[in-house]
Amino acid sequence: MIELSIIVVNYNTANLTLACLQSIIKQTKDLSYELIVVDNASTDQSAAFIKSQIPEVIWLQNATNLGFGSAVNLGVLKACGTFVAVMNSDIVVLDKALEQMLIRFRTDAEHVGMVNCSLVDEFDVHQKAVYFYNASFKEVLSYNRILHYLFHRWFKSTPSEIKALNGACLLFKRSLFESLKGFDPDFFLYSEEFDLCRRILAQGYRLSCYEKIKVLHQNEGSSPGKSWNLRQRSASIALLFRKTHGVGGLMLYYSLILLNAVLNALLIWRMNQKERIEFWGSIRIHGLNILLYFRILFRVKSNIPIKVK
Repeated sequence: MIELSIIVVNYNTANLTLACLQSIIKQTKDLSYELIVVDNASTDQSAAFIKSQIPEVIWLQNATNLGFGSAVNLGVLKACGTFVAVMNSDIVVLDKALEQMLIRFRTDAEHVGMVNCSLVDEFDVHQKAVYFYNASFKEVLSYNRILHYLFHRWFKSTPSEIKALNGACLLFKRSLFESLKGFDPDFFLYSEEFDLCRRILAQGYRLSCYEKIKVLHQNEGSSPGKSWNLRQRSASIALLFRKTHGVGGLMLYYSLILLNAVLNALLIWRMNQKERIEFWGSIRIHGLNILLYFRILFRVKSNIPIKVK
């Protein structure tokens, strides 16, 4: 009987995916598991390369790039395990991490809907694994320099409950994931885990991070170029606000983004060079996304995910 189904989404990252799978095999000896790779129409001969090295892998080939969440959904449909681990292709498993996570989660799963673990880079520097805000207007306003200065005590106070998990390495029960109908296919890439976390919390479950367990995460190693990443991330955040707060909430989000830009521009003379580059970069990203933002605002549920071209 297979206890754990491990799903990795691949898109032109053959070497990263192979290293990820090899680390799983090396560090996962004491439980019954299956390896599932969902390929989003890669053009780098990933299938032949990886299957020649790891013939036991279950390979699901998509004819087009469906995005991360939809690919995971297909993997879960094929999965046989009671539990499912979803990992980015740029993850390297360390010190029997999956075994350790599953040992704890077996007893936590009654009250905890989904977990992750600590993410570190090659220098053992920890990356952000948990979030205490999810589609929060307060977080949007925290980027407003004037308001942050005037109300710094309010911005410094943070909730104690985890509202979202970094999706680079997740573990959950297959039955819960299926009952929630998986990741929302409207999200092509980014924020799909925030949306899923929101729906898990709405079912009365908690989220948790097993901080003493860690995996290596080569951040953005499995994603396209930086400019595309920033645009796609911004579009997905807008979609998340639309899903969470409706049309009115999304209009408020857009208004706060505009307010931040105007008020921060008044303080541009106080910014250093790096801050000015980041400021103008954010203006550029939002400007390039303006038509996509309108599409999200007037969006009706469809099978076409929000994707930056």
